[in-house]
Parts: sequence; structure tokens; C-alpha cells
Amino acid sequence: MRKNLSRSLLLLLFFLILKPALAWEGMPLPPLKVEGRYLTDTHGNVVNLHGFAQTYSPWFNERGTKWNNYDVAGCLTYNQG
Repeated sequence: MRKNLSRSLLLLLFFLILKPALAWEGMPLPPLKVEGRYLTDTHGNVVNLHGFAQTYSPWFNERGTKWNNYDVAGCLTYNQG
């Protein structure tokens, strides 16, 4: 019984790790829609989007070492880099 349980848990862990690897850069994406508070795909699966946060505060650009509070050109150069 323990052997079957450990095999099942190992198999489950394998699929949880493998599932994110089934997507690749440039793969076609299904259209998304809003259902309640979730984004879902055409099969009803909940979709989580990941991205990045871009801040314009000098504190978050390596503690103000790259540009200061009123240096718009420095801010743009830093964020484009």
C-alpha cells in the first residue's frame, strides 16, 4: 500500500513539474475570457498571467544610483535597458 502511494505521489509530482514545460515561447495561445474574477481559456481552465512591474521611483532603480527623481531621460534609458 505504501509503495503504491509513494509511486502515485511521485507521478503526481512529476506531472506538476512537467506541466509548465509544455508551453514554449511563440506557441499559439487560445483566446481568453473573463468568468467571474478569473481569466479562462476555451476549455474553462483558469489562466494566470505573469509579467513584470515597472516602477518610476528612483528608489527601485538600484537605490537611486542610475537616475534621480526628475531625470526623465535617465529613467527612460534605465527602463529600456
